[in-house]
Amino acid sequence: MMLRFTFDTICMVAFGVDTGCVCPTLPVVPFSKAFEDALECTMLRFFVPRKWWRVRKWLHLGKEQGMPEALKGVNKFLEKEIVARREKLRHNFGLSVGGKSDLMSYFLQMDGDAPNDDKILKDLILNFLLAGRDTSALALSWFFWLVASHPSVEKKVIEEVQHVMGGCEMKGKPVPTRAEVSQMHYLHAALTESLRLYPSVPIDIKEILEDDILPDGAHVRKNDKLVYAIHAMGRMESIWGSDCCSFRPERWLKPDDGTFTDAHVPPFHYVVFNAGPRNCLGKDIAYLMMKTVASTLLHHFKITLVPGQKIEHKLSVTLYMKNGLLVRLEPRTP
Repeated sequence: MMLRFTFDTICMVAFGVDTGCVCPTLPVVPFSKAFEDALECTMLRFFVPRKWWRVRKWLHLGKEQGMPEALKGVNKFLEKEIVARREKLRHNFGLSVGGKSDLMSYFLQMDGDAPNDDKILKDLILNFLLAGRDTSALALSWFFWLVASHPSVEKKVIEEVQHVMGGCEMKGKPVPTRAEVSQMHYLHAALTESLRLYPSVPIDIKEILEDDILPDGAHVRKNDKLVYAIHAMGRMESIWGSDCCSFRPERWLKPDDGTFTDAHVPPFHYVVFNAGPRNCLGKDIAYLMMKTVASTLLHHFKITLVPGQKIEHKLSVTLYMKNGLLVRLEPRTP
């Protein structure tokens, strides 16, 4: 469900289209299905030798068999949206339907008389979809599991959300405003702490541009691949102390006023959103989305875990739950 929601949301931000993944009937959306199939095949390529997946691609075996059709579906949908948006802008219909803006419209409007190649624009939008869908959805799943497993943290999150949103009243305030979301410091800390323990991207790979020596004295050569484990870095006692494996949002709060802070953590100790000049451009959007979803659900529903389920990691480029997260939702009463 989280994947469906984040896909709809990212598509609205990227090109102003509601794909309808979270309609009550939970339909199979062709674009979403094609995107999912292409993504799954791509992820599998990371875990087998290059020659192996290329042979499977040539012979049309396994997931590789459906890859061409999946890519065709993704490309066809995006190309259609680009053409339609160019036509709307050409006839002065504004940035998008209803006066709302989206990334595709902004890119097209910035082109002026020299429009970008459609392939470049399509790749930009696709990159945004890839970066935003899984990461936010998986972060929310791990967050709800951790919060439901730690009653004291859950109590503090709910108290803050209800204080900011005005008690348990159901009517008149279905979703918090952006200003209200910004006041939820404990929730922000809880999400940050959840991502420390369960980063959406558990490992990352960089390519060395020039021969260099790392701060610890290790020599690296040009074109070498450097792999670092973000999941392991978030659990290092040398960085986070003896309680490095504990879920403790308070480590991200100022002791004097309880507001969120990460000033005490060196940027390259917490690389969930990367660091330095390549820090994630969508970090603020991700937090806004996650805090809005988390606060809305916790404000309106009591969330309990379905007993007996086993929470395990799934081998993937992103940190999936192997069998998803099963919960029960019970409406909160005033």
